[in-house]
Amino acid sequence: MTLRSFMSSFVFLAALEGVGNAAISERCLWNGRFNMSCEAMPSSPTHDYDANHCEFYVNSFGMGDWAHNGTSLAWIDAYLSVDALNLETRQGGRVLEVGLYTAGNIFVGDSVDNEAGYYHVGMTFTHIVPGAKGTARPLGDFAFFVDVQRAGGDIDRLWLKGSAGNFTLPQVYDPYPRVQQSLGSGFISWVEGASPIYDQKNACRRSL
Repeated sequence: MTLRSFMSSFVFLAALEGVGNAAISERCLWNGRFNMSCEAMPSSPTHDYDANHCEFYVNSFGMGDWAHNGTSLAWIDAYLSVDALNLETRQGGRVLEVGLYTAGNIFVGDSVDNEAGYYHVGMTFTHIVPGAKGTARPLGDFAFFVDVQRAGGDIDRLWLKGSAGNFTLPQVYDPYPRVQQSLGSGFISWVEGASPIYDQKNACRRSL
């Protein structure tokens, strides 16, 4: 199944009003398109805030599609830059987790470069394996987050969303040019810089 055929047949969830502790039911660890494990949400942050001061931004965002010998995957993929120097050194906090929210669940990504504050996040929404139980998860509106533990123990969850609410694919992906990266038996289509998903990145770089 190709990404195009999957996306055309999939019914997206209605727009979310927003995100918060009550809206999250599962926490998943996402370590690349092949590896994702989920559990009931173990704990909640103390506070939720919008990330409006260049705390982090999306460096690149794309959709992936891979198929080989009957196994197929489709996923969303992103690299985030986190201002760890500001959040940890100047504000006296500690970055705990960086990830993605969609359809009532959070997906925690991996650090690519801890010192540089560079993280790889994503969510595999379909994983089909011949003769085994496949995975099909709803992909709705989405947002990115960084969890920061403050000196007093409180955990602040900083959210990055669009100007009118959570991001949606029709707003940030579908209308924009993309660059395709080959993965052998698949590809990732990275959306180019005109997408509003890069608004915070562009604003923060202009302010330097």
